[in-house]
Amino acid sequence: MTGDRVLTMNEGTESMTDPNPTRTPGSTSEPRPEEPTPRVTSEPTSTPEPNDDVSVSNVIAEDRMNMARNFDAVELVCDPESPLIQEFYNKLVSFFQETEVEPLETFKQEIRSGKCSLFVIKNLKGEIIDFAYGSLISYAEDKNLLAFRFTGAEVDPLIQPGQGADQRLIEHFQRESSVDALLVEATSKKAGKRWYRVKVEEGNGMQWVYIPSGDSMNFGLSDVPIDYFLPPFEWNSDDGTPCDAQLLLKPQSEYLQLAFKGSSDSISIEELRALLTALWESWYIRPKNEFDNDDAWQKHKAIVMALLNDKILKPLENFPSLDLQIPD
Repeated sequence: MTGDRVLTMNEGTESMTDPNPTRTPGSTSEPRPEEPTPRVTSEPTSTPEPNDDVSVSNVIAEDRMNMARNFDAVELVCDPESPLIQEFYNKLVSFFQETEVEPLETFKQEIRSGKCSLFVIKNLKGEIIDFAYGSLISYAEDKNLLAFRFTGAEVDPLIQPGQGADQRLIEHFQRESSVDALLVEATSKKAGKRWYRVKVEEGNGMQWVYIPSGDSMNFGLSDVPIDYFLPPFEWNSDDGTPCDAQLLLKPQSEYLQLAFKGSSDSISIEELRALLTALWESWYIRPKNEFDNDDAWQKHKAIVMALLNDKILKPLENFPSLDLQIPD
């Protein structure tokens, strides 16, 4: 790629520019993440009238998006050495826990290979005010999953899902192929409610995955979200083991939110297995050339997939289906 592709908000067209030079599970896991404190990176450009029934937060969010629509470009970052990637990464590590964010070089490799795409929206000062990072992954009989790894809506509660960079990411992949499912990791309850606005089809927005109420696994109580974890991100190249072995005993806990075509209230175990297997093979299996030998790589792959199967999928095997719900 010789330059970054730019989509203007007003025109919705693409052009080429010169490149820049330069996530409460079970007792074996950490507590589920709390709702993040709102982080405001720019001042509102208008305030509501005293009798206005629109909240200040909505005004700020609307003004941000209007600013981007009217004055700036939505940029698809294609250059792995672009300073925008470093700025995007700085936002992630300043907000998320260390065990929730891959090393910077992983993001660069994924952008360089085309595995993942990064859209950013900048303000008039050139600072990133919204972003979306994810990929389109094939699963089960040529279906396609659009998986969001990180978005501005996770970092800043004033950004509304489906109205900024994340929507541009969806539109970008829809031009290439059909999108049959949507998925995001690491959402809080408040963010989960807002993510329902992002729909895979009319009336079918992204929801959390729950164990059905009344089942013996939750002792007849109300529905509870399934346990979901992240694998370690850093591995020993000589033997394929994680650099921090404690992350296998107490993996990073997250929520899982998704939507797929054809059902808005439940998902079968088979469908969930197909989605997550494809996701983990694409995102969390590191390239073979990062290991010293084939034995180390094979061990790494076995450890990653064992975490998915043993800690996430195996406890759900007795259920024919799971509920999809907007979190309370």
